[in-house]
Amino acid sequence: MREQIHISITQFRDSLAAYIELARKGQEVVLTNHGKAVAKLGPSAGLSPRRPGILKGKIGPIPVDAWDMPADLIDIMEGRPE
Repeated sequence: MREQIHISITQFRDSLAAYIELARKGQEVVLTNHGKAVAKLGPSAGLSPRRPGILKGKIGPIPVDAWDMPADLIDIMEGRPE
């Protein structure tokens, strides 16, 4: 694997297309802010383009009673203390 390139956010902004091209070719680009890493840009992990309608006919309506949950369970899910 190639060594990472560390650049400031300003450098990235000024040469965006060039750094995206490096990432597309497999290079990891680490963005820094005041010398500290804040984000990493790299090659996609085999992502495929989205295809609209791929789930058409495979997902049905949500039953009305699916939302009938005990109040204490709702409290837990919403992070309220018991």
